[in-house]
This record gives sequence, structure tokens and C-alpha cells, in this order.
Amino acid sequence: MTVFSSMALMDPVGFMGAFPFAQKGAQMPTSTTTATMRILRAKEVRARTGLSRSTIYLAVRDGKFPPPITLGPHSIGWTSSAIDAWIESKVEGSRWPLPAPPRKPAEQKRPPTASPDKGCKSAMKTAQEQQQ
Repeated sequence: MTVFSSMALMDPVGFMGAFPFAQKGAQMPTSTTTATMRILRAKEVRARTGLSRSTIYLAVRDGKFPPPITLGPHSIGWTSSAIDAWIESKVEGSRWPLPAPPRKPAEQKRPPTASPDKGCKSAMKTAQEQQQ
């Protein structure tokens, strides 16, 4: 907080004016949403979701994962509420009953093969007799 108050003294109207809590004597807003919301960096998002970095960015591109927010010129993050909502949607989506696998069509009967007590020649004769 000392950094904000010294910056507010140096720049009372400019950049720091956009941050009312940064002025001397002001306090950070405390509401239930801002008090519980955190910004998660990519490493923590990967740990919480179990997804790889490339999978996260592909899902963001496809609209299947919350997009990151820009924190600075070379840093991004995700809000914890967005990640929690995504995880919850995945959990809810996995609880639906899974559809039954498609049934295979009835298999056609195979031509008789050689039985262990008969040789290969007898099986060939049997197959030829059935064709006639």
C-alpha cells in the first residue's frame, strides 16, 4: 500500500487517478466478488484444470475455455471465478448418463473350418460339398 500512496502523491490526477483506492487514505473496495476473486497465472490454471498449455490455448481459440485477461505487456491471467465455472461445467457435463454404444450388425456365419480331429483336407472337401 505504501507504493500506491507514494505514486498517488507523485501523480495525483494522471494514471493513478484511474485507481481511486490508490490515493492516500483510501481503501481497497471490499465486496464479496472482489474479495474472493483471484487472478490465476497459466501455471496455476494448468494445475487446477489438468490441461496442458497447448490444450488450453486451443480451447480458448475454439471458444471452449474462458479467454485470458491481459495483466501487462507480457503477462496474462484468468479470473478464478471463470476457471471455477469452467470446471463446474465439466463436472456437470460428465454426470449425464452416457449413451449406449452402437450395436454391431448381426455377424454372418463363417464357412466351416478344419476341426481339430480332422485335417485341413477334410475341411476343404466339406466346404466344396456345401457349395455344390
